[in-house]
Amino acid sequence: MNKNERNLEKLRKIVVKKALEGEKIKKVAHKNMVSRKFVYKWLKRFKENPEGEWWKDRSSRPKTIHRKVDEELKERIRELRIKQGMNVEKIAYLLKREGKALSQTTVTKVIKELGLPLWVNRKKRKRPRYKSFERQKPNEF
Repeated sequence: MNKNERNLEKLRKIVVKKALEGEKIKKVAHKNMVSRKFVYKWLKRFKENPEGEWWKDRSSRPKTIHRKVDEELKERIRELRIKQGMNVEKIAYLLKREGKALSQTTVTKVIKELGLPLWVNRKKRKRPRYKSFERQKPNEF
């Protein structure tokens, strides 16, 4: 814990103490050069848990990761990519039709994670050459 964090925690305790003593929130905020929102936030935290360490910052990390891609789905993406040579758009579309909707971005991330190439080199189809219709004279058919 550095010096600034300690000072901030001390400020939080002072602000809450003054507010609980009955001083007006606007006055407490003005004296301590903080916003009224700051005072209300820490007052609320104190009231929720007066016995605990209410003055400390909470983690901003989400409690759960909502849509984690499971191993079975990764294996399906690998299969579609390697065996069938599908691109990201087709894989995302096919998975959506199978009821496992993933965005193209997520499919791309999984492909990168699996170490597969993003671009599939396909053999180019030989196109027939265009016949040249040159004439001896202008407007000749």
